Amino acid sequence: RLLLKRRVRRGIPNAVRAHAWDLLTDVPSLHPKLPEYSELVARCTPEVFEEIERDVHRTFPEHALFSQVFDAAGDPVESKRGMPDGARLLARLLAAVAGHDAELSYCQGLNYVGGLLLMFHTEERALCLLLALLGRCGLRECYLPGLPGLRAAIEAFDGLVAGSLPKLHAHLEKEMVEPSLYCTRWFMTLFIGCLPFEASLRALDCICFDRDPKVLFRLGLAVLSLHEAKLLRLRGEALMGALRTAPSECADVDALFSRAFALRVKRRALGGGALGRLASAAVRK
Repeated sequence: RLLLKRRVRRGIPNAVRAHAWDLLTDVPSLHPKLPEYSELVARCTPEVFEEIERDVHRTFPEHALFSQVFDAAGDPVESKRGMPDGARLLARLLAAVAGHDAELSYCQGLNYVGGLLLMFHTEERALCLLLALLGRCGLRECYLPGLPGLRAAIEAFDGLVAGSLPKLHAHLEKEMVEPSLYCTRWFMTLFIGCLPFEASLRALDCICFDRDPKVLFRLGLAVLSLHEAKLLRLRGEALMGALRTAPSECADVDALFSRAFALRVKRRALGGGALGRLASAAVRK
């Protein structure tokens, strides 16, 4: 298992990535238990579907799957409701999640996760994997009403920054930069659309392997660590701007992950179940 972990941290090859995600999260055992996909989509309320439609238009606007519609001859066409094919698929996927889990329904951030899965999977398979990420991998608490898992994760992350990057933490406090101002999007999107694309895929590789999103803490710390010298020189709006762009500037994905896993992170229970898995970590020097 140690050799497999090392392989996963270097990135699962694209040729087998989708299949590996399924096996690591035991999707095959989940698929037969779900109702028909069309039935789950139909359970989504019109109000929730309207909210979903507003968000899918802003998801991966530059990716071919979500930006243009083509007919059978390969010519661009305008689809029903003015949505590209990929956006329609994503809207249906998110509607199926809402139909399956009425308490969770829909929350921003899921559109990026679902969109990435559709680049590798059919709708039905993407649904199974997304549900596995929410349940078996401990992400559901992040998207529930009130965002309890997200709030706990941000609080835990702030403690990690204070412990491992004390000068930067003191600087951010002095500038009154709350961690929620810069890491909310990181955690809600699993860094998708924040980090370079390959880094986002490798983060998802680790989440599936660990069945735990603790790699998000490592990556957040690594991003701050790699940019610490620059951030310490900035103040005010310039500091906030640098924090927003820092993940996308991590062009050397190998260096980013090397820094992330050079940190010794120890989980410490802050709660039970999925919330405890997401919001429990402490840096061990």
